[in-house]
Amino acid sequence: EVDQLGDVNASRAELFRRDLARFIHVPEDELGPMIHSKPGRKNLKPFQQEYVDKYSINICDEEHDELRSVLMLHAVDASRWIRKYFLESPDVMVSSKYYLDEILAKWEIDICSAEKSTATAKKS
Repeated sequence: EVDQLGDVNASRAELFRRDLARFIHVPEDELGPMIHSKPGRKNLKPFQQEYVDKYSINICDEEHDELRSVLMLHAVDASRWIRKYFLESPDVMVSSKYYLDEILAKWEIDICSAEKSTATAKKS
């Protein structure tokens, strides 16, 4: 899960970095810095921004509710399966099972519903 790349917990991030280097068979000192960038949060050139603006959607828009509900069903199923079966396999190695479990649990939260609830609460 890519959120591990931006982990602010230094000791856990270092463990992830060591494990990743070992997994991809690269000496740790040759791995380079972990850079985690979320889509849409970069300084884009004008033609790139125009492309992004033209083809991107806001998944929280009401017109995408049906699509989002299908995606959420899959996200919840995947989160639970990975946490219950995949992470429990003796053949799977993760740097921080607890942290990955925490991240995967967030897949079950519809951020759009959470944002709407927060916006409604602020209006009250």
